[in-house]
Amino acid sequence: MEILDEGIRQQDDRLPLGQDDWFRFLCLAILLIGTGLASLYSASSFFAVSKGLPAAYFFKKQAIFALAGLVLGLIMQPLPFEKIAKLSAFPLVGCAYLLMFLTLFTHFGVESLGARRWISLGPIPSFQPSEVVKLATICFIPALMELSLEKWVKDYLALFVVLSFSVLILMQRDYSTSVLYLAVNLLLCIMIGVSWKRLLSVLVFLPVPAAGLLLSEKYRLLRVVSFLFPSLDHQGINYQMSNSLKAIGSGGLLGKGIGQGIYKLGRLPEVHNDFIISNIGEETGLIGIAFVCFLFLCYAYFGLKASSREADNENLFFSRFLLGVTLMVVFQALVNLMVCTGLLPPTGIPLPFFSQGGTNLLIVIFESSFILKGLRETEGAL
Repeated sequence: MEILDEGIRQQDDRLPLGQDDWFRFLCLAILLIGTGLASLYSASSFFAVSKGLPAAYFFKKQAIFALAGLVLGLIMQPLPFEKIAKLSAFPLVGCAYLLMFLTLFTHFGVESLGARRWISLGPIPSFQPSEVVKLATICFIPALMELSLEKWVKDYLALFVVLSFSVLILMQRDYSTSVLYLAVNLLLCIMIGVSWKRLLSVLVFLPVPAAGLLLSEKYRLLRVVSFLFPSLDHQGINYQMSNSLKAIGSGGLLGKGIGQGIYKLGRLPEVHNDFIISNIGEETGLIGIAFVCFLFLCYAYFGLKASSREADNENLFFSRFLLGVTLMVVFQALVNLMVCTGLLPPTGIPLPFFSQGGTNLLIVIFESSFILKGLRETEGAL
């Protein structure tokens, strides 16, 4: 009996705690991608047909970007990410700046509904450079902190990059993405040790211009008014939010059944984009929304766990990068869920893995592959 107990103890010593976390996260990622694609097909099929397109048009486009993200993520798994990332962090930020300037100031920028958020470069499908900016920043800031520079130089350089990209995104008339990007990356700066004094010395000048910019555009002002007065003008400024809440409420606890929603039939604009959770709520009920929330809570758990393990292994660069990835995805999901349930004004922030938008999906899947890599490496998986 003692021999058996000793054998079990030796076996336990060889198996790190949470040996299968990488596999659980892989299953979670596949579940998020699969559920997201199925939800998008249900929400977008009528809209596609109404535009003279096949019912599966948006689903197929999204699936192609999902596949591309998976392939890139698999290619990255065996590569020495830390060395590659540190070498490419500064060039990647330079590339992000170049893409933003090309979008704003050249004919490569694609204007839609008064905004220049997309860029079209020859045969490459049009995409949003702001998604590249997100990845570049969460790679750049940890790499910057590894350099042998004065602490104040690194702090101010990190803040300059974050603020300058925020301004460029704002110039694309994407106020909500700019605010989300700024909030997440400032939080990342705080969590990895940027001086509070230097941060406050910069932030003290932001509230007034931020409020001015918020109120400078009529559509932004209307969004604030609709949020503050939800009972006002349900057929006008509160039309979208009112119908979002009605769609969710009509689903009850268990929903009407997948594919049986009626608000996606023209009653709720952008139902396959920013308000896809409203269709999920109508068709699968409160249970469906709770399930989506649970998936993102699991995502946050594994992301923070991977970051913590890398920190324990004294791999601070990878730990900080994984923290940035987790914050960006989870905060984006949180903002979208709060908007669709009336807890925040409409922002135009998509729901990761779910909302239509190939660039966002590809980047999110690619970023998520690093969480998988971090969990595998710290568990000694093959």
